[in-house]
Amino acid sequence: MGKEKLVRWLVRSVSVFTIALIIASSSSILADSSETPESWSTPVMISADASFSHFSGGFDVGGTGDAFVIWRPISEWTSDHGYKVSSKILASHFKHSTGWSDPEQISDGYARRDMDVAADDYGNAIAIWVEDVSQGAMRIYANRFVNGTGWSGQTPICEPFSYLIDPNIEMDDNGNAWVVWESGANGYWMWHACYFASPIENEAAWGWGSPMDISSEIVTSNNGFEFEVSGDGNAIVGRIVLENRSVAIVNRYVPGIGWLGEERISDDQDNASWGKIAIRDGGGAICVWQEYDEAHNSILMSILKETGWGSPIELMSYSTSAKEFGNVRAIGFMPNEEAMLLVSGTYNYTRDDLTDFRIDLASGQLIDQEVVWNNYTRAEIIESERAMIIGIVNENQLSSREFVPGYGWDQPVTCIREDPATVLDLRLGFDSSGNALLVYTIIGPQVFDLMGCRYSNGIESPSANFPIEAIVGLSAVIVVVGIGAVIWYHRKSR
Repeated sequence: MGKEKLVRWLVRSVSVFTIALIIASSSSILADSSETPESWSTPVMISADASFSHFSGGFDVGGTGDAFVIWRPISEWTSDHGYKVSSKILASHFKHSTGWSDPEQISDGYARRDMDVAADDYGNAIAIWVEDVSQGAMRIYANRFVNGTGWSGQTPICEPFSYLIDPNIEMDDNGNAWVVWESGANGYWMWHACYFASPIENEAAWGWGSPMDISSEIVTSNNGFEFEVSGDGNAIVGRIVLENRSVAIVNRYVPGIGWLGEERISDDQDNASWGKIAIRDGGGAICVWQEYDEAHNSILMSILKETGWGSPIELMSYSTSAKEFGNVRAIGFMPNEEAMLLVSGTYNYTRDDLTDFRIDLASGQLIDQEVVWNNYTRAEIIESERAMIIGIVNENQLSSREFVPGYGWDQPVTCIREDPATVLDLRLGFDSSGNALLVYTIIGPQVFDLMGCRYSNGIESPSANFPIEAIVGLSAVIVVVGIGAVIWYHRKSR
């Protein structure tokens, strides 16, 4: 074979191999034949006899589309259709190319119902839960899932407390995580936090840090709290505390600085309840809460800007005498410096419409509103400038509506063809491309089945198993090796 023919053959072979590698990798990413663009896949059972609810269970979706769900299994059914729940925790992992994994036990001790899970943009996750370690002593444990390896085993992240509740975990894009919880004794409550440094950013010193108190004052009531972490690691936690009157309090974490201390963002009011928090890269945040009196139910908001928290703004007010009530279901940032609030409004106890309220962040003013669902919705989410709601269309099915910036709300798409009365505890999550995962429970006589399905918008996230960067990098190596072989052969044959 002549030199010129050999060169052409090598170049052609490298090109064909590179193209084949990219096509094969792309095919594996788009492998689920049960999905078509802008549709839901057929629901599949993740586990039978699963005690999964908003009070007992965790669910999260990472940027790659990898999803994780944790729950406690039902250990025994009783003759009156009641049941007993096991003390162990099970987990299942979703990958687009393979679907849901078989349930796997991730806990060793006596786990309570308080649990949560969070995923990063690399296919990793951390699950947390509370265990009774002795009489009158509770402790938070964590188990980390490493993509390509699996669950690494449980480890305690704090010393025992006499009583603690509601551990929440949130991750940034690189897998750094905060766990926040409340502890109580003799009617007093405090916030605590513990940080996990990810090996993705901290190869030399990764792992769990020491727990810290993030309350500047002990409060006399527990009304729950909201906690969010942005993709770049900013964090915010907020709650309503009862002193002489109800007060909205937040505490922020800034990377490189730490927790800034509690700040009051509301006036002293009676009958306030916490609403929702949203935070974005750079630390911008919005907080929404509700206040009640004998005549009105009001929704208020405060916006965090470079100068600090703005004064509370009343967005809307409902007349309690007219049997009207508003409830904030979801909140998030949108393009063009806007915020979206999804608020369910109850009118005369007979209708529960969901309204999309759009807020201009510069002025804090309401600039638009649209009823996006008539009657009761079952799940809502706003993430990464997208939104989705799921609600009842008729007696035989549930459907979704998606909001896409630049297009608005689409028409309802069927997702679950079941009697809505048998469908409970729906949880939604988006990946980085706007595809959605949904998990829920189907109930019946001695039936508690944990189910899952996936919404495809036709845009797939890079695979966590074979990311596009790896494809490009491997292709470049192949090309360089091929060219090197040609040069070596050319010199040797002189």
